[in-house]
Amino acid sequence: MHTIQNTLYVMTPQAYAHLENTTLRIDVEREKKLQVPLHHLGGLVCFGNVMVSPALMHRLADEGKS
Repeated sequence: MHTIQNTLYVMTPQAYAHLENTTLRIDVEREKKLQVPLHHLGGLVCFGNVMVSPALMHRLADEGKS
């Protein structure tokens, strides 16, 4: 996972990006790998087999970060 200009790039296979309160959380094999406040993100880019929760997609779209 890399962050470039406030964009989070997720390339880890089997990663799960989801919303936890006001943060974006990345889990891999049910283990927390990263947690970032949404106000720090400018966007989210996923490559490969990465799952994104519908709640997170909706929140990012509402805030114009998709």
